[in-house]
Amino acid sequence: MDQDTRVDAFLDWFSNIGGWLDTDNVALNVFSLSEGGRGMVAVHDIPAEQTLFTIPRSCWRKYGLHRGWRGAILCLMWEATLPKWAGYIDILPSTFETPVFWPDEDLAELKGTSVLYKIGKADADRDYETYVLPAMQSRPDLFRPALLSTAFSLQSYHVNGSRLLSRSFQVEKPDDHGDSPDEDAVQESANKSSTMESSNAMDVDAQSLLPDYHEQQEGDGNPVDDNDSDSDDEDGGDVSMVPMADMLNARYGCENAKLFYETDKLKMVSTKPIKAGEQVWNTYGDLPNCDLLRRYGHVDVLSGDVPNPADVVEISADKIVQCVKASKPTDDESVRSRIDWWLENGGDDVFVLELPAEVHLPQAMISFVRLLQLTPTAFDTIMNKSKLPKGKLKATDDDSANVLDVVRQVLVLRGTEYVGGGDPQVRAPSP
Repeated sequence: MDQDTRVDAFLDWFSNIGGWLDTDNVALNVFSLSEGGRGMVAVHDIPAEQTLFTIPRSCWRKYGLHRGWRGAILCLMWEATLPKWAGYIDILPSTFETPVFWPDEDLAELKGTSVLYKIGKADADRDYETYVLPAMQSRPDLFRPALLSTAFSLQSYHVNGSRLLSRSFQVEKPDDHGDSPDEDAVQESANKSSTMESSNAMDVDAQSLLPDYHEQQEGDGNPVDDNDSDSDDEDGGDVSMVPMADMLNARYGCENAKLFYETDKLKMVSTKPIKAGEQVWNTYGDLPNCDLLRRYGHVDVLSGDVPNPADVVEISADKIVQCVKASKPTDDESVRSRIDWWLENGGDDVFVLELPAEVHLPQAMISFVRLLQLTPTAFDTIMNKSKLPKGKLKATDDDSANVLDVVRQVLVLRGTEYVGGGDPQVRAPSP
């Protein structure tokens, strides 16, 4: 099936399930890969606050992600085999350029980045073999054995997981808002139903097939959110594949449309004027390149060869511990007790450096370094007060200079983890 045929079939399917598209002003279009691939374009100039399309709640795919990603992917795999979803499933990507599908030699180029430990391929493989495959084998009436090596294979599990990761939305339940007609922005999660699902055996069996477990879902708590956020939100709503809304692309600083929900439907609304020929961008939260690569398989190339302003560097607490112990021999038991106390009092074990990093250091990072450098007496004092060390630096303070010495060592050590090593000129900011 060629590109145009798939688009036509999807538009027919979308109309048949009650969706509405403003075909006078917008259309689906295939852009270059650097522009996001398939997306939506303005046919005529569009003013702000104009509805571009609507989707009835009845066509949302309600997965109940509080049961975890396994159940959500299992449902999508099963529904992908049903004729009534063909018009929608066929237009979704069947291949991805995301790191979960990369060979080991390409993954090696990501050494030192936070992408590697966020991919989760080994965990997904284990989930499939341990939970999903046995669940499917236990219900041959739902999962035809002949399809276990194709539609229900490990490869299909990864593909459908990538569809959810890159295209799902987190939609709050209707009764979360009572009878109020007020509109709220929906959380597009880059990770919900009625008559179309009522006859689906999976509505009941998907949850009973898999063991009860608690896993973290993605979503930042904003009123319609895509999978762009990595925040954990167990109760924020239902993760859904939202037809038409998931056709829109995202790019840093380009958002011009947002998804809103009413009692009975979702609607995509322009948030600023869009000129004819411009792409409609649905961007919730500007992501660093590591998350763009993991979710979508690309990074934003901004004009002027400037770095992505949302890029970050993550510093693990163990790197700081390593450098503190190297500069000042410390008893392991003493370090362990301080780390335990830090975590018990809400401290983080990963510190995020944002651009421009030369402006300031995370206060939590400064506080943690100070904690490790305290004398035993000083540590006892702050424990009794249940108060973390200060997270600010002073230019004329010896203690601040000691903190910066450790920070410099940490940054150098962190830089060596990247392919090609770190910048020998790296400097920590002055107090």
